Amino acid sequence: MFQVLVSIQSLILVPEPYFNEPGYERSRGTPSGNQSSREYNSNICQASVKWAMLEQIRNPCPCFKEVIQTHFWIKRQEIVTQIEGWIADMEGQCGDRRTGRAISLNAMALKRHFRLLKEEFAKLKTPEGLDDLIDLTFDASCVANTPNSKESSPVVSTPTQSYVPFPPTSAATDAQKSAAEESALHEIDSDIEMEKMVSKVCE
Repeated sequence: MFQVLVSIQSLILVPEPYFNEPGYERSRGTPSGNQSSREYNSNICQASVKWAMLEQIRNPCPCFKEVIQTHFWIKRQEIVTQIEGWIADMEGQCGDRRTGRAISLNAMALKRHFRLLKEEFAKLKTPEGLDDLIDLTFDASCVANTPNSKESSPVVSTPTQSYVPFPPTSAATDAQKSAAEESALHEIDSDIEMEKMVSKVCE
């Protein structure tokens, strides 16, 4: 199992997984290869939201239902931010005649899945013992807002890379820093609770 996870990490969880497909590595660095890679990434983004997120929330495995729902409840704000970055990145590539159509169609699908996903997030109930995280994990106002332009999200380098927020400025107040530290501590506590829950289910 460990080897399977390592293989997934090295072959799939990379910025350009297209070039890890058999035979495609030879096209790395070529115009056609870069074009295919961008199209591949845009399709992965919309499919990930549809099947790995939306479908898992709607039809979770009974044995892991509680774990899955708790995970998405805790991470929903991070997921929303990440997907907003994907959408902004894809919209920035739609002007390319060679890849514009395919990426544009995938962006449309992603927006549709994203809207449905946020509706599912809004339906999730607060997991037992996590009431203190209600105000820190999710901005309810984002449910009705799906980005329609690149200006709606900060810089994202590639669709498969993590969202990169703007670095803090020197003008940040002590209150903002304190809030950020508190949020980080709560996130660590949440991850610990998630690990305990998974261990309990697997026993």
